[in-house]
Amino acid sequence: ETTTATTTNTGPKPPPTKSSLVALKFQPTVLGMIFADFRVLEVRPGTQAHEKGVRKGWSLKKANDTEITEETNMKELFIRFRQIGAPITLVFETSEIEDGGL
Repeated sequence: ETTTATTTNTGPKPPPTKSSLVALKFQPTVLGMIFADFRVLEVRPGTQAHEKGVRKGWSLKKANDTEITEETNMKELFIRFRQIGAPITLVFETSEIEDGGL
């Protein structure tokens, strides 16, 4: 005889998050971020990204006037901007946990 048990998670829900867009201007040198697709996977200490407050988990939405999509080749995008040699404005969607007013 086989018995199947089903469990329901009735524990506390994770806190709500709020998102906002942040535009940051970078010089055409090493940015200091590692991306997984268009999401920041790591920010390296002492780099432009670190100094500007970029955080792991932020999503890149635009690079200057280029919309970032799932088809965007991030490596080629940044190589192209470095070759141009002009500052680049990156727009990130941030996600921060709301404190719930506590």
